Amino acid sequence: MGSWRRGKTTLATSVYMEIKDRFRGHCIVDNIREKSRKSDLAKLQGDMLSDVSKTKVEVHSDVEGKHKIKSMLGRSNVLVILDDVDHLDQLEALAGSHNWFGGGSRIIITTRDEHLLRKH
Repeated sequence: MGSWRRGKTTLATSVYMEIKDRFRGHCIVDNIREKSRKSDLAKLQGDMLSDVSKTKVEVHSDVEGKHKIKSMLGRSNVLVILDDVDHLDQLEALAGSHNWFGGGSRIIITTRDEHLLRKH
């Protein structure tokens, strides 16, 4: 979290590159602010699941995506970077609860708005 142009993405990416091999699956969902303006949350969920699982995952609604995230990742330790989050609905769709991910998982979130993290 922090103000614009403080290297949040660079730092998160550096941490990701350093520790990603310790996890069964890993991915970076980058530019969420921009991507969510161009496509819906279901597309972001599908992209995240496809990257982590290394298989194509289709998601047709954000509700379906939430269920798929829980069922596919709930027993795996994964590393997920959620980069440039700017709305609470993005967090709720991509990392709604700690029980969506298996033990040892790490979810790193970059945002310009610390209040999002407090609300989540």
